[in-house]
Amino acid sequence: MHCIYEENSVVTPPFPISLTNNTTAEIGKLTICRPLQQCGCLIVTAVVNWSATFTPPDGVSATVSTAGYADIVIELLFNNNVIYRVFQTALQKAIPLPPALFSSASTTCEIAPLLYSYQMPFCFNSCGYYDMIALHATAKLVAPVVSTGTAAASANIGAVTLIAEVVNMHRTKEDTADVIITE
Repeated sequence: MHCIYEENSVVTPPFPISLTNNTTAEIGKLTICRPLQQCGCLIVTAVVNWSATFTPPDGVSATVSTAGYADIVIELLFNNNVIYRVFQTALQKAIPLPPALFSSASTTCEIAPLLYSYQMPFCFNSCGYYDMIALHATAKLVAPVVSTGTAAASANIGAVTLIAEVVNMHRTKEDTADVIITE
């Protein structure tokens, strides 16, 4: 494959990006210019580091009857249209089988990889046409169920890498090898 065009984006601090329960946040974005007089396949790669933290009630050691969890949906958008989704869950760790004592916060770290290949021919014959690629994240937070007080759950986005490239998917004579069939 021959790369016609490549655009990279590493989302820079401030980190972490806090996610509010059931609210969508933009966590990365880049603009790509379609190559003139050339067609190719758009390949988008992203890596999203994220975490969920489960916090006990303030100043109280409580018994956990049900551990907490965080569901996250990471969406890849092309010109504001969702083209790919990844779903992940982070479970509360470091809690033995319920009932268990819950006296300090615990964090679970996860990595969400995305790889998407836009199969339609990606080309344009005039100057100045740009496309927008964005990453959005939505978290559903479920706090641990405790015997005393109210526990909390939170989610944060860490480092994000987003790469888009247009590659030539057509083989040329130089790209192919001679095949020898023997009996």
